[in-house]
Amino acid sequence: MKVNVFSATRKGRSHARNEDALLVNTVGNLLVVACADGISQLKRGKEGADSVVSRFNRIVEDSVAENPKNPNAILEEPCAVLRRRCVDEFIEAKREVAAAIGCKEEEIGSTFIGLIANLKTGQAKLFHAADGCVFASPNVRQNTCWNIISYPDKLAGAIYPAQCEKQYERMRGYDLNLNDYKCLVLGTDGFTDVYIEPQTGTYLAWDLKLNDIDSDKALNQLIERHHINEERVADDITAVVIKIDSDASDGFTASTTVKKPAAVPPSSPAVPAVKAAPHGTQTATASLPAETGTNTKVLTGFLIMLVICSLLLSFRATLQAKTAAELHEKTLYSLREEVSRLSGSDQAILQRVRDLEASETLTEKATTEPPQEEETEMTLNEGTEDTEDTEDITKQVSEPPTETVTETVTETVTDSQTETALSSDDERA
Repeated sequence: MKVNVFSATRKGRSHARNEDALLVNTVGNLLVVACADGISQLKRGKEGADSVVSRFNRIVEDSVAENPKNPNAILEEPCAVLRRRCVDEFIEAKREVAAAIGCKEEEIGSTFIGLIANLKTGQAKLFHAADGCVFASPNVRQNTCWNIISYPDKLAGAIYPAQCEKQYERMRGYDLNLNDYKCLVLGTDGFTDVYIEPQTGTYLAWDLKLNDIDSDKALNQLIERHHINEERVADDITAVVIKIDSDASDGFTASTTVKKPAAVPPSSPAVPAVKAAPHGTQTATASLPAETGTNTKVLTGFLIMLVICSLLLSFRATLQAKTAAELHEKTLYSLREEVSRLSGSDQAILQRVRDLEASETLTEKATTEPPQEEETEMTLNEGTEDTEDTEDITKQVSEPPTETVTETVTETVTDSQTETALSSDDERA
């Protein structure tokens, strides 16, 4: 089996620097390929991309060094175990980089696609976190459509960096054999998204014309013509094309190689990075410069902004308190004005309402105490009867019996008249 690897990385016009990272290396009989895309929304996307490809390379080298009699030991591990180790190492690399350059860990993040393959047996493991894509051309006699081995992982537009705990469950791992394919393509989203239909998620197979790629120069020309000029891609573009000839004798060629990155102690300000020339052989050579003066300026500016924000917040709180006090005072004044506007008739109405309420209270009280009312009525009746008796006695004493006296006088007068008449008769006789 013969393997040829071609790669290219280009800075997009929307970025000040190329935030992608590229790794093509051999460790014994193992081929190590990786690409990463620094997340632009984070301040340290470039450092994140450099750290994951460097750490992935170190994982393979450490495994080979620990197992000199079995260099293929890393490929014999279960895919889930190796995937978890990769995530652990990526998170640890993020912490080391943050401590080295003096930034927050949350500012570092990137995507990741990595492949480890045995150049003799073809046994391979593939790992993919976040966006980007892996295409494959099946090893069959006929020219068939390209397949997608691993799709972009975009959950509702969100991207989880390769250096976060979410990747314990979201990073995908695959067991492959290179003999099953004619060609494999690993690319960041700047390269692969032009072949994906965004609405349906399907890829445009007729546009994926990579069978003629036979050098780094040819790959760069394809990117220049199709991605930059025709599709107007503004993002950074990185791609690795792995062509496999399973019928040929064992061999490996790659015009793009990456040497072993230097280890980064936690106290060192240098971080290994992968720098690539746009056309030609690329090697991992440089590291980030010390940023002491820049960090001091950034820190000073941050402190000044913090003081200004504190003053603005204090002024805002004072203004809100003053506004609330003025509003309260205006409300009280309005209430006083409304009370003073009540006319004399309104005052009389209020007094009438109070009187009605008082009468209703008395009525309710009388209703709730009926025995007391009956006793009062009996007392009043007894008093009335006593008064009537007193009045009768007084009337009898003060008024003489006129009828009896009249009758007596009448009878006396009648008797006198009778006696006088009799006397007259006797005299006449």
